[in-house]
Amino acid sequence: MAKPFLPSHYEELCELIEYAIDQAFERDKFPFKCYNYLRQINASPEFIKRFKNSTTLKEVALMVSDLDAYLVDGDKQCTEAYGHLGTKKAEKIRNYLFRILNDTKTYESRYS
Repeated sequence: MAKPFLPSHYEELCELIEYAIDQAFERDKFPFKCYNYLRQINASPEFIKRFKNSTTLKEVALMVSDLDAYLVDGDKQCTEAYGHLGTKKAEKIRNYLFRILNDTKTYESRYS
């Protein structure tokens, strides 16, 4: 049985993702596994629904889109924003952020 929605878990998850983004960009480290966290807290369907609509997850999706625009399309504005990373690091970060999005969808499909 799913646990009731706990705001502290929601805030903690958003903070963990923001920290994970910082670690990826600044230290080239990719420590956070979103799926594992959602399983650990036994996230409810209500929790997932709220999280999917969060500004944090929307920002992750936007970064993935921007990194795709830089890596695939060579978009000028995205190149200005992410070009300093180089393509190899940008691709690693993009894949890491995409995994956060995908982990959320995978968890939702299995447990909601």
